[in-house]
Amino acid sequence: MVRRGLEPGAQLALMGLASATVAIVVHCPPAEPAFGGEPADRILEQVVLRYVEHGSPDALAYAAALTALVPSGAMRSRLRAALDGSEDDLPRWLAEIDDARLESTTVVRDLFDDDEWLLGGVRFSDGGSTSFRVSIDHGADGAVVDAALMHQTVDEVLQQLRGGASEDEVRITEVTPDELARRYADAIAIADSIGDGTAPARSDTWPNSRPLIDWALQLEPGDGTSP
Repeated sequence: MVRRGLEPGAQLALMGLASATVAIVVHCPPAEPAFGGEPADRILEQVVLRYVEHGSPDALAYAAALTALVPSGAMRSRLRAALDGSEDDLPRWLAEIDDARLESTTVVRDLFDDDEWLLGGVRFSDGGSTSFRVSIDHGADGAVVDAALMHQTVDEVLQQLRGGASEDEVRITEVTPDELARRYADAIAIADSIGDGTAPARSDTWPNSRPLIDWALQLEPGDGTSP
C-alpha cells in the first residue's frame, strides 16, 4: 500500500493510509481504548520512530506522511527532527508537504433532506491533488455523520451535482477556508457531545478520514482562494 502511494498521482493512497493509522490511535471509541490505554501521542511517536529507524524509502515515506498529520506541537517537532536528512528519499510532494494548499472550499446544501456537504481540495507542490467531503446532518442538530477522501476534484463533484439536480434541490456556495473550517469545527463539537459521550457515528471512512481533513483545513489557501 505504501509503495502504491509513492507512484505519480497517488498521494491519496499514502495520505489516506496515514490518516487511517492516526485515527485508529487518536479517535478510537472511549469504550475500546487502543493499546491498553497508553497515551495516544506516545503511541504515535513510537510508531513513527519505528519506521524512521527502518530507514527504507517506503518506511521513511510512511513516517513522513504520519508526521504531517500529527497535530502541531512538540511531538511533531521531534518527529520532523528524526526525519531530518531524509528528503532525498521522499517523493517531491511529500518532501514539500508544507507547500500543500487548500482550495475549492465549498458548501453544498440539500434543500429537501436538510443535509449539508463541506467540500475542499488539497493541491500538492507537484500538481497532484485530492479532496474531501464531510457530511453534516441538520436533522441530528448539525453533527458530522460521515466523511470521505476522494480522488475526484471538487469541481468534478460539483459538475456531477449540477448535472443531476436543479437549483431548487441543491444550493452550492463557495466559502472561504476559514468559514469551511468554522462549520467543520462546529459540527465536530456537536457530534462529540451527542448522546452519552461515546464516539460519534462511525463508518468505513469515518473517522479514518478525520486526521487528513483536520490537517487540510489548517493549510494555507491556494489557487486564488481568499484566506
